[in-house]
Amino acid sequence: MSQADEKGSLGGRAGRARLGNEMSTVYDFLTVAMFAILVGYFLFLTDRRPQLLMHFLVSAVVFAVADQVGDFASKTGNVGMHALAVVLVVAGVAYAGVVARG
Repeated sequence: MSQADEKGSLGGRAGRARLGNEMSTVYDFLTVAMFAILVGYFLFLTDRRPQLLMHFLVSAVVFAVADQVGDFASKTGNVGMHALAVVLVVAGVAYAGVVARG
């Protein structure tokens, strides 16, 4: 291990752990997958209207909030926060579905 890694530089294992850049919970993978599906749907299956993009942006923000809530719930074990995170993911998917059909 180099001296930079031992000191906790951003390039070493200690730096990554300190910044919290790891995808470690089911919420991380779920919300990133939902976001990727949302982007793919917008790029390949729509006419790319700016209004539709703004509506999809709302869903993307909901996914980001759901991820943060879910990560907090995973760290604390709070069942209510887990439920809120699941509700937010479902709400983001439902909103995107309604917007895409309309």
